[in-house]
Amino acid sequence: MTGGPVAVIDLGADWAAPADPITAASRRWRTGLAVGLALAALLGTGAAETPPPGPRLVELARWHEPGAVVAAAGPDTVLVSTPAGIAAYDAADGRRLWRARGGAFNWTAAVAGDVQLIAFTLPETVTDPPLIGYDDVLAVDRRSGVLRWRNAAALEAVGGVLVSRTGGLGLPKVTVHDPVTYAVRWRAPAALAVAADPWAGALWRLTVQGDLVEHDLATGAVRRGVRLPGTPDEGAAILPTRHAVGLTGHRWDGQAEPVAVRSWYDRQRLAPASGENRWAQEIDCGGGLRCALPAEEGAAFLIDGATGEPVRALPGDMFLTSPGGPLVVDRANAVLTARLDPATGTRVTDVAGWEPLATRNVHVRFAARTDSATKTTYLGELTSDGLRRLGRVPGVVLRCEALPGVLACTTVGDEVVIWRVGEASS
Repeated sequence: MTGGPVAVIDLGADWAAPADPITAASRRWRTGLAVGLALAALLGTGAAETPPPGPRLVELARWHEPGAVVAAAGPDTVLVSTPAGIAAYDAADGRRLWRARGGAFNWTAAVAGDVQLIAFTLPETVTDPPLIGYDDVLAVDRRSGVLRWRNAAALEAVGGVLVSRTGGLGLPKVTVHDPVTYAVRWRAPAALAVAADPWAGALWRLTVQGDLVEHDLATGAVRRGVRLPGTPDEGAAILPTRHAVGLTGHRWDGQAEPVAVRSWYDRQRLAPASGENRWAQEIDCGGGLRCALPAEEGAAFLIDGATGEPVRALPGDMFLTSPGGPLVVDRANAVLTARLDPATGTRVTDVAGWEPLATRNVHVRFAARTDSATKTTYLGELTSDGLRRLGRVPGVVLRCEALPGVLACTTVGDEVVIWRVGEASS
């Protein structure tokens, strides 16, 4: 690995991306884009010239690492996973902090303090009835690599705690853990369905008796419970949203075929409520607005970030989200065709022909255009003002992870590269 000398990327007269899209390596972006294509979208026409280059790219480190996958670990650390093991690097200079044996991880997440969770998928065990599948989860100090704890578990990090599920898929048991020590905070009995609720810092349970119970997520204290008529008795799921809690599943009721159940309850009184404008997922879409997927079938919407009220529907095209508005995606070749201005709904084409980078949680902060003839890549940053072109870099960039002011990527040539992204005024 080389961490210096530091290289400043030249933004000379020929820095701008080519006018016509150039096909990049066929294996780029497929994983991140697949999640984003669950969203739908955009209206309007219009075009805008790309603004002149603002920030610069500074190459902090570049080294050969076959089969590498990069991931962010907090705001200052880059994890690099290979078939041989995992290593952590300082995002400021590319200095290696620690290395551990292992392999390619399934997922990673930052939790309390400097603790980073790294999960490896365990082989599936076929059982009847089917049981919840576990990951081999390690909790390490992201800067030192010191192991805090290790456990086989099905975990969800939410509200400052870890929620683990055990038992059968149809009757899971829940345990809430301290994220730093894995000590048990509290346990909940088996229920037909459970769901953590980040909106209220709660955990909801649907008991076999048909009671919907709300627990304080941190302590386990029961806040309230109510017996609801006609609740599901098979395939039950709880859907917490901003203003309501939903129940889905099936009931048999002595019938030959199960009857679908989908009902909503107001958060304040747990009284029956409408399913209209219940958002299963909300993602920042710039301009104080969020892109929202409905819990029921229907179009995605731009909604007010403060109130959750719909602003306009997003019918039609497939899209990802960005700080500059929803990004329209050409499904055939996985490139962007336009973005929707959050304030006006106008279709702006400054991103046309660019490919999305760093699409974790379908939110795009960086994009690329590849010049196959010269084996170079043009990088751009998605901001609230649209696409800001950063410059041309050597190599064909493959996948990236974004950290504050830093972009860490792998290339087709089996390299890992870390760039510092300057401010617009630099």
